[in-house]
Amino acid sequence: MNGRTKLISAVLLIAFLLPLNAYDRYGRTSKAKSGVNDGFSDFWRSLLIPGWGEYKLGYKKQAAVFLLTDVLMIGTAAGLNYYSGVRTDEYRDFAETYAGVNASGKSDSYWVHISNYDNTLEFNEQKNIDRYFAERYTDEEDFWDWESDAKRERYDDIRVSAENSDTWFYYTLGGIALNHFISALNASAKASAVKAQVTQIFDTEGNITNKLTLTYDF
Repeated sequence: MNGRTKLISAVLLIAFLLPLNAYDRYGRTSKAKSGVNDGFSDFWRSLLIPGWGEYKLGYKKQAAVFLLTDVLMIGTAAGLNYYSGVRTDEYRDFAETYAGVNASGKSDSYWVHISNYDNTLEFNEQKNIDRYFAERYTDEEDFWDWESDAKRERYDDIRVSAENSDTWFYYTLGGIALNHFISALNASAKASAVKAQVTQIFDTEGNITNKLTLTYDF
């Protein structure tokens, strides 16, 4: 490669690397720098741990609210799950003691049935009237006979308490998931809503003017 070829190649390389901006009379160009965060990383941070994305962006109060909400709901869910388990064991033990129930292998519907009928005979008679013969209990392992209506009603109160706790447990799990999702959306919106651009302009006299532009996307 001769000297002329080297010179042409160098000129072409420099021309390619230079930004396509207008030159001022001193040979300087206007420059613009912009910062845009698409919010993707902050979305996943807050989806994993509510408030993490907000904290990284500097919204510490919002981060604290989302994180505290998550901790409280997790604690509530754990408490409800524990309480439901305790009450479930309680009503089953109660039925074994006062209705002669064999608790092993019983379906959820069985525990509801024994709360509505004093004994197996009464239940089966009603199924005969309704002509739901297949729903009758014929195995002695499924028989029950409450000592009194008061005992049956007490049993039902305990059972309903356990079921309500279980229902609220699942509602709380839904709340936890929702809190994660809302925090993720919020962090993503906060990250991508504000766009900053700094522009450096040279006038015809060679003076430099810095211009800051902030844009918020609604």
